[in-house]
Amino acid sequence: MAKPDPDVRARAPIIRDTLGQGELRARFPPRPPQASWPMTQLDAEQVVAALEATGYHTGNPEQRRVRRSGVKAVLTWLADQPGESWQQRWKASGAERITGTQWVHTPMAWHTAHGRPSPNIRALTHHGVQVLNCVDVIRPDLGWLLKRRSVHRGDERDPRS
Repeated sequence: MAKPDPDVRARAPIIRDTLGQGELRARFPPRPPQASWPMTQLDAEQVVAALEATGYHTGNPEQRRVRRSGVKAVLTWLADQPGESWQQRWKASGAERITGTQWVHTPMAWHTAHGRPSPNIRALTHHGVQVLNCVDVIRPDLGWLLKRRSVHRGDERDPRS
């Protein structure tokens, strides 16, 4: 495996200045978003089973419990949204159209309206979206990820990039 180039960030402005924004977009066009992939096509039980098999990527039993509860809360909400995949349901939910921390009120209101109020639903929803994003069940729009201010550190899919 090649070592990361420590000077790449220092050279980025040079590349930007040399080529210009239009040329960069022409040479490196954004990839079109995918409509489907294996993890987003699983049903809720399969998603939970896959995460159970990995221990929710933590050795901490309390974190496993919180992540499991968060994933189930988000999947329950998304299951009521239109679409055939978790990604389609995520897009249809409208949560991405709300930046900052206000997006979480959408699933919180749904849970309350469906007789599932919980004092912890806000935090559980944040955890659930984070886990589902990290394991590729949903792929929130990059702009939404960058513009929201999360109360939870590490909500980014790849915080080092």
